[in-house]
Amino acid sequence: MSLEHVPDDMFSKYLLGDGFAIDLYSGEVVAPFKGKITAIFPGGHALGLRGDQGVDILIHIGLNAVRLRNEPFEIAVQIGEVVEQGQLLVKADLEKFREGNVLPIMPVIFTNQAMFKMTCLDVDVALGQSDCVHILE
Repeated sequence: MSLEHVPDDMFSKYLLGDGFAIDLYSGEVVAPFKGKITAIFPGGHALGLRGDQGVDILIHIGLNAVRLRNEPFEIAVQIGEVVEQGQLLVKADLEKFREGNVLPIMPVIFTNQAMFKMTCLDVDVALGQSDCVHILE
């Protein structure tokens, strides 16, 4: 979905940058592309990934999930680890999200100035579908 539809001003007003958001249907968060883990935020609710083509992204799991103090997150990677596309990064317990009134929405923000074009906003995408973001040269 477009960031404009995310009910959090940090994302909907593009304060952290441009990107897109995903409704989580399962709690498994996987790497959208091959890259290196650059950051894991305290609590496990967000992480950074740098792709081989120089794209830096922030993956933010759940809205207001930080208040759950890492309870719903099982982190499967470490800072500096190189991951493959489709590799498990984090498991989130969506039942704990519901109990804690956390929306299962995952914004993905482009944090550097890489030029890109989004082509799959507001549609269902399948795990491993990689044709939605195009890096412009």
